[in-house]
Amino acid sequence: MELKTWFVKIGNSEVVAWNGGVKFLRFSSSKFSVEGFFKKLGKTQRLWVVGVVPSLQSKISQVARKKGIIVKQLKLSDIPVRPAYRKNLGIDRLLNVYAASLILKKRGGVVIDLGTAITVDFFKKKKNLVSHLGGWILPGPRLMAESLAAQTAKIPLVGREDLEKVRLDTWPKRTSETLVLGQLHLIYALFMEAERFAEKNLKVPHQLLVTGGHAAAFYFIRTSKKYSFVPYLGLKALKVLERKSSR
Repeated sequence: MELKTWFVKIGNSEVVAWNGGVKFLRFSSSKFSVEGFFKKLGKTQRLWVVGVVPSLQSKISQVARKKGIIVKQLKLSDIPVRPAYRKNLGIDRLLNVYAASLILKKRGGVVIDLGTAITVDFFKKKKNLVSHLGGWILPGPRLMAESLAAQTAKIPLVGREDLEKVRLDTWPKRTSETLVLGQLHLIYALFMEAERFAEKNLKVPHQLLVTGGHAAAFYFIRTSKKYSFVPYLGLKALKVLERKSSR
């Protein structure tokens, strides 16, 4: 009999749980309630957990075990990808690379994750070997907006809903639109640079995949045929690994 399993990704801004089907649950990391979390999950027999917030991951795992729930906490060594390095490498980045290597058909790839931080990761694959080559990390859209608003006297805070309203090829009519266009063009330039860098350095046919909680807010991502957009990429990789482990 198959165990009722939830796949859980713990990020700096939010905790997302997926039942492996159509149901996703999202919780704020800063206002997280463990009891509220398990109440929402309902009857559960197993958790597969990955995260970048050790204290929160430990708390969820401890309470789960007390409730008799089997917990699998993913480690870097569980992911069948050769990392560029190990020290302080975020497991979410390696999980993204693994998932992208299963989805993208070409021999190379770029994964851009637009979350609390923006991560850009490059990889190559040869038969069954996937090699993570490294990448870049920079502040995410929310951090950029909050930093500007906090460090200046008159600049307003803009949010995701503002990003969704403005397109790249428009003139701003107010300061909030100017801020949004600044973010849009900065991130668009990041995509262009990632493509240029991949073209020069991967030296194999490649594709670009986008994920992350902020990605859908960007019009040029939603409408582009150049980029594959896959929400909750890391969670989908967790499910693949769970299926492989149960064979």
